[in-house]
Amino acid sequence: MSDGTRTRGILDHNQVLYQLSYTHHDRLGGQ
Repeated sequence: MSDGTRTRGILDHNQVLYQLSYTHHDRLGGQ
């Protein structure tokens, strides 16, 4: 595995976590 592929995987993973936390926060704030 190259460093570029590993770094992109980490960025993609962080983006998924951010999307999940953002959606969850927005849902809580919407009530």
